[in-house]
Amino acid sequence: MTTSTLTIIKKTWQLAFALSLSRLFNMITGFVGTLMIARLGHNVLAASALISSTQATLFLISISMLFSIGVVIGHAYGGKRYEEIGSVFQQGLLLATLICIPVIIIQCNIGSILIACGQNPQVAAINAHYFRAYSFAIPAFLWMISCQQFVLAVNKQRFVLFMSVVTLIISVTLSYSLVYGHFGLPRLGVTGLALAYSIQGWAALLAYLAFCYWNKEFKEYKLFQWRFRQNFHLLKKIFSIGWPITLQFAGDLLSFFVTTLMIGWLGTNELAAQQIVTQYFLLLVVPIFAISQASAILVGQARGAGAIHEIKRYGSTTLLIGLTFSLIAITLFIFFPHTLIRLYLGQGQELNLTMQHLASIIFILTGLRLFFDAALEIKTGSLRGLYDTKFPMVTGLILTWLITIPLCYLFGFYYHWGLIGITSASIVGTILAATIIYIRWLWQCNKFINT
Repeated sequence: MTTSTLTIIKKTWQLAFALSLSRLFNMITGFVGTLMIARLGHNVLAASALISSTQATLFLISISMLFSIGVVIGHAYGGKRYEEIGSVFQQGLLLATLICIPVIIIQCNIGSILIACGQNPQVAAINAHYFRAYSFAIPAFLWMISCQQFVLAVNKQRFVLFMSVVTLIISVTLSYSLVYGHFGLPRLGVTGLALAYSIQGWAALLAYLAFCYWNKEFKEYKLFQWRFRQNFHLLKKIFSIGWPITLQFAGDLLSFFVTTLMIGWLGTNELAAQQIVTQYFLLLVVPIFAISQASAILVGQARGAGAIHEIKRYGSTTLLIGLTFSLIAITLFIFFPHTLIRLYLGQGQELNLTMQHLASIIFILTGLRLFFDAALEIKTGSLRGLYDTKFPMVTGLILTWLITIPLCYLFGFYYHWGLIGITSASIVGTILAATIIYIRWLWQCNKFINT
């Protein structure tokens, strides 16, 4: 093993590990907040399900376009076009500002939207109070994500990890104080959680801006020498790379919703079994998404530097790390499904033997899906580093809506295979998508090497 290979592995691992831990801390922040408001009463418990799902959907869709900032800055950083880094940074903040507008409008009208969708008026009212207060957090979070993408693209991932720990502490402390009225603060209930997130978001944004402003290594980037008007072409570039990512995210979230509806048609037992497996799956997908983002940044840096052969090596290294992680997860799913079920349900709750057996089978199938999903997500990230975002988006939408969703219905209901059939159909779709995206990655690598 050569020194350069060791360097590539070390660099890849450091970025992927920092991103994975950062995403994990963010998940813990959201989980603790939801747990706090869920204890305020039955109506709030019901509303918390809508709050968490709506917030996650809006947040993921809105920030997905901003992932392109890290890719474009990574190109400039690899090519040592340092002043361009500052220009992309500023245009990224402008794009985040534009994204804020529709998100805030939706959140301020969420009560009416939920009532129009047939939700309970009391539950809709609780959501309306929450999202009106949470609207103050949106500019802070989107601007912070823009700053975060810059920091990651110039290999300062330790600061991102540090800030994730700090914001977790701030968020939990403020949430506890404002939701329940401790430490001399008013008891605000659900609104208190939204205000806690808002304060946390603005504090984190100020910390990121201070880090960017006072870090001596960033002086040559001219981050705060305003030149918006001269660089609108970079805004167009960020948007052109980012909108397919957003559409792909939206398509994936919608397909997840439709699949969940189908499982709900099967009955509450199947839905309960799927819920247990899904929670573990979503937890384990977090590191895979982080590795995918790391792949996009590192491949982008290599392309910007003109290090053509390193493009393939970074892509292979991130894939190896992701698949190794997924194999560990598969081992847990295959050999310890009953332990995972008991951990999720806790004391005093049990599935009947039939549902335990079903959940165990779904764990094994989901582990298989996770392996191919890791390959799919990481290679999609690698392609983003080459500015190739439209092909994965089109491939994903076609396979999801023309093959996977129809197969889910066919296997689940026409052939009466139930939850096992729906899960198997998802595996088929994931394998097809992973194969096509991997072939696309090899083709793109060979194209860059040959030209």
